Amino acid sequence: MVDISGLDLTNVFKLVNLAVGILAVLGGISQFFPVSFQSTIIAIYVILFGVGITFLADHTVSTFDVDTGVRVHKHTGHSDGVNSLDTVRRGTELIVSGGDDGAIRIWDPREKAALTSLVTPYPVLAVAVDPVGAMVYSAGVDEQISAWDVRKLYSDNSSGNGSAPAPVYTLAGHTDTITSLRVSPDGQTLLSNAMDSTVRTWNVRPFSNGPRALNVYDGAPAGVEQLLLRAKWNADGTRIAAGSGADFTVVIWDSFTRRILHKLPGHKGSVNDVCFSPVEPVIATGSSDATIILGEY
Repeated sequence: MVDISGLDLTNVFKLVNLAVGILAVLGGISQFFPVSFQSTIIAIYVILFGVGITFLADHTVSTFDVDTGVRVHKHTGHSDGVNSLDTVRRGTELIVSGGDDGAIRIWDPREKAALTSLVTPYPVLAVAVDPVGAMVYSAGVDEQISAWDVRKLYSDNSSGNGSAPAPVYTLAGHTDTITSLRVSPDGQTLLSNAMDSTVRTWNVRPFSNGPRALNVYDGAPAGVEQLLLRAKWNADGTRIAAGSGADFTVVIWDSFTRRILHKLPGHKGSVNDVCFSPVEPVIATGSSDATIILGEY
């Protein structure tokens, strides 16, 4: 996973070596520190409330202080691989994770144990949370998206036994495994990517009487490797990007017209994740070719 959404690229660059578990952050005054872990880093997600977040091959989620590089907590609870993370962007500091154990867990970054959790019948490959932490969305191999009311997760699972309430609603339309979810910056639209080679948007406005399915974006074929390809919004929700596992390009669409604006080459392997800079016309892309590219668009 690649995330520069919390970085001002005029001052900071982030370098990641996933194989050996090293994160290096270089600042405008040549600050450098390594953050080392005993297990392979699957992803580095971040940077919110001054805290970096990783999930590792040992089924744990870790938080670390981005100023010192010191690990704050090792969050345990998943019994299998963790596939996805998201964070509440406003208000209460919360982390949401989803894993191969079918569990969705909600964490306070200051606590080691999960605040609450639920267990679904299938591996959870993608999770997303709205900007204020009211709704959590999950998806995976069952080809549909489930929407969960976070308040019900707390009230129905105060014992922490993981029993799942019914989702508020489900979203159907993808015809293969869903690999990515992301809520738009305004909290009104959900973005999804799937192995059916489509990126889709969904209306997630509360109490909406209109259709939930919105747009379908083509042009980023998933390929045959069945990797977890991610799609992302830019900071104002006017652009969408996703990588391709077939032609190794990065596709950027106009989110309103569905028109392809850019198809960026450069990688020699599947482009698994993308992330827009919040302040510059720059996109970071991570690939199976073991490279991260920062490019203008």
